[in-house]
Amino acid sequence: MSKEILNVDLRLLILSMSLRRIISGCLQVIRSLYLYIIGYDLMAIGLLSMVAATVGAIMYNVSFVTF
Repeated sequence: MSKEILNVDLRLLILSMSLRRIISGCLQVIRSLYLYIIGYDLMAIGLLSMVAATVGAIMYNVSFVTF
């Protein structure tokens, strides 16, 4: 495998991971706003966001260790 192909693959990997994290962050904001609009209190929204972020971080790190 040549250096150029590896370089392109690495760039695509970094780009896809970056886009995924940006979109995930935007969806978290939209989800929080939606929960607020339908009547959840701020403490529940914060707790749900904290749990979701923690589980997401654990799953993300486990995927790197496993594969």
